[in-house]
Amino acid sequence: MLIAQLYSNSVCVYMIKKHWNTVICDGSVPQGELSRMIDNSFSLVVATLPKKQQIGLLAD
Repeated sequence: MLIAQLYSNSVCVYMIKKHWNTVICDGSVPQGELSRMIDNSFSLVVATLPKKQQIGLLAD
């Protein structure tokens, strides 16, 4: 299910980004869901980096 279908104040915008979501933080999306989205986004970005950079980021 798309985020836009779950939360009325989320806006999914096509901006030539593979995994791009715009979320209006007005309290309609639970904090846990926002944290999950941020964690998933971070993981997607880190996975594209060279292993040395991945290790440096994940060690912090």
